[in-house]
Amino acid sequence: MAPSLDSTLSAIKMAAPFSYLFKLTRLTGQASSSFCQACQNALWNAGTAVRWNSNRAVIAKTNRKVYTRQYPVLVVNPDGSTFRIKYKEPRKILKLPLDINSLTFDERKKRLSRYQVRKKKVLKDDIGDDADVTSKYRHLWKKT
Repeated sequence: MAPSLDSTLSAIKMAAPFSYLFKLTRLTGQASSSFCQACQNALWNAGTAVRWNSNRAVIAKTNRKVYTRQYPVLVVNPDGSTFRIKYKEPRKILKLPLDINSLTFDERKKRLSRYQVRKKKVLKDDIGDDADVTSKYRHLWKKT
């Protein structure tokens, strides 16, 4: 006679509170709705209640999915219209990108040409010493 799910669950819970889920999965072989409900209840009851205070933030970063502080930001649409939102980073303006497929062929070509790699201009060092500075700056050389 096989033990029932409830008796197995309570026996495993008393033996090892955090490893009983893995043992239960091996015993049952498949997950059923009662098994899932038993796991949820066991996890809820097995966890210890810990109340963190402000000293925890000194040791490590507070783990939150959504941070409470949000900053007012002005969003600019591609057509020039604006609206305000709350954003996670302090910025003044967020500019939304323009849909390139909505442009004409000439406008698209002009806009995409900005992103092309430009060739570097080769600068020649022309050190031609053909300037006649003797007569032009002679008055600066004289000691008066």
